[in-house]
Amino acid sequence: LRRQYLDYVDSKVEEVEEAKDSRRYYHGAQLTAEQLRVLKARHQPVQIWNRVGRKINGIVGVVERMRCDPKAEGRDPKSEAGAAVATQTVRYVLDANQFKNSLNYWTLLQTGIDGIGGVQLVLQKGDKGDPDVGIEWVFGDEYFYDPRSFRFDFKDVRYEGIAKWMDVEAAIEIFPDKAELLEGLFQGDSDLTTNPDREIKWLITSTRRVRMVE
Repeated sequence: LRRQYLDYVDSKVEEVEEAKDSRRYYHGAQLTAEQLRVLKARHQPVQIWNRVGRKINGIVGVVERMRCDPKAEGRDPKSEAGAAVATQTVRYVLDANQFKNSLNYWTLLQTGIDGIGGVQLVLQKGDKGDPDVGIEWVFGDEYFYDPRSFRFDFKDVRYEGIAKWMDVEAAIEIFPDKAELLEGLFQGDSDLTTNPDREIKWLITSTRRVRMVE
């Protein structure tokens, strides 16, 4: 998992930087520190007319209004009953996870900014203690995929995952049998830095956080 994540980060430097620039333009914070310094030296106020964010918000609103509820279609008259059950099942999962009211909007917005957006299906505890299907939004800066993929729908990826920072206490709760190993990672006198240029660290000792890759 670590090798896969590093392969993505090392191979997709330009893509990652482009996504960062896109987020800055959306929030109207695209000026560099050098540009801000020059404006300050000239005693000029920083003025940004953010038309990028307005345009993306408009597109997201139009797409949301045009969306309709999912419906399964039977392949023949004998399949109509099964299609109706499938339709109700899919709609139940979406409604239970507030997909239309929250997840759909944030996923569309992230896609408009980063160029990549999506959700993941997870198993969670249901109302009667049995496993239930849940949907969670995937943050763009945590998602990674096989850098050899070139299809827009990602159907040719050999792997894809999520890498995020997590408090070591939370990691121990998830992996109690690895508590001693996780605590031992913070006994050194420096962070484990795999790429000094980009400061991709797997440990932050001051706040006791570790990067988890799924």
